[in-house]
Amino acid sequence: MYIRSFFICSLLLLSCGLSHAQQELSLYFLQEAMPARMQNPAFMTEKKIQIGLPSPFVSAQHDGFAWKNLIRPMAGTDSFLVDPDYALMNMKDRNRLQAHAAMDLLGFSIRLGGLQLSLNTATRSQVSFTYPKDLLEITWHGNAPFMGENLDLAPGIQAYAYHEIGLGAAFRIKDKLSLGIRPKYLIGLASFSTQRQQLSLQTNPETYALGLDLDYSLRTSMVQLGSLEDLENLQPSFEPQPFTSNRGWAIDLGMDWKVLEKLRVSASVRDLGFLNWNEQTTTYRASGQLSFEGFDAARMLSDSQAIESFKDSMLQQIQLDEESSAGFRTVLPGTASVSLIFSPIKSFRVGGLYQATWYDGKTASALALNASKDLGKVFTAGLTYAIQNRSYTNLGLNLWLKLGPFAGFIASDNVLAPLLPRSSRQVNLRIGSQILF
Repeated sequence: MYIRSFFICSLLLLSCGLSHAQQELSLYFLQEAMPARMQNPAFMTEKKIQIGLPSPFVSAQHDGFAWKNLIRPMAGTDSFLVDPDYALMNMKDRNRLQAHAAMDLLGFSIRLGGLQLSLNTATRSQVSFTYPKDLLEITWHGNAPFMGENLDLAPGIQAYAYHEIGLGAAFRIKDKLSLGIRPKYLIGLASFSTQRQQLSLQTNPETYALGLDLDYSLRTSMVQLGSLEDLENLQPSFEPQPFTSNRGWAIDLGMDWKVLEKLRVSASVRDLGFLNWNEQTTTYRASGQLSFEGFDAARMLSDSQAIESFKDSMLQQIQLDEESSAGFRTVLPGTASVSLIFSPIKSFRVGGLYQATWYDGKTASALALNASKDLGKVFTAGLTYAIQNRSYTNLGLNLWLKLGPFAGFIASDNVLAPLLPRSSRQVNLRIGSQILF
């Protein structure tokens, strides 16, 4: 059926797409790294020339239940039990699973006195999958406890990928204040998103008949689902193209102020922009009201044609439409950051960072505290504690190693995730290298 096929396509895209709230908290305190300057275009380096080499980043977050809420230890034993009710207690009405991946392909910056110019190229992809609590409740408990109620079962997905080319400029004013700006040209690679997402279930308390109200709209660019005339054999396809007519713009703004000799205040907003999708755009729609009063199980087992007849009768209640559509626009999730960094001694720094990402009328906030120590001119190590995504067990790490003109770095907001997988709601990792002159 169309619903099953839609779920399969959504999950396939979620699994192959790499994430919307991109938050790299530990990296922000590693300001010599070129990807950190992508978070605040006002950050300046003392090096005259820097060349950034490819730097991959991956991240995943889930604001629903953690595994420890679902699989719990039994008191007084070494055994565990699966406790769906406790997991449901720790969920919101609508929950979000997000993933993000980026590859900073190449970066370059040159320092000319109080002016720093930079160029960066990157490929980014984002996926956000939302699902209602009701969907898991009816999966675990069936529909019996919800007689006469209207259950929301509609998942939603927002996914897209794009190239980014940015040209930045940072200006230093009287050795106290730096201002930065980075306009970015965007080239959209693919988009896949639900626009309307209604899937509600009602159970008649007298006849136990099921009623399903369906109203979905799915818009794609560069992604094809296949023919709706053969729902059971849908073959989603995507042929990557490095350049398309899907274009957009974004801008980053930043400020870095040395308030006192040992105290700096920084702030930035980034990814204020949009993508216009104009190439190979298609809209898929499914709507209808399905009624199911039961079936003759004995006939289903004895007559192979009965199953096909049942499926056909259900499909006749759904209106399916597919059409090439006019272009549409995706507004990027914007991010604002404010940080304080205090240096009590030259080689040691402590700092705090507040970061907020907003998208689709919602805001995801994070707070981080960091301590970093320079071990000579070669090595820097830092630890970060963060509160984000309804999680309070995020211990991050950032490392910087410089050997001659070559420097490498690594940053993660939750190094405990592999050790505490049952408690972790998010994990990310950034690695990279650059050449300094």
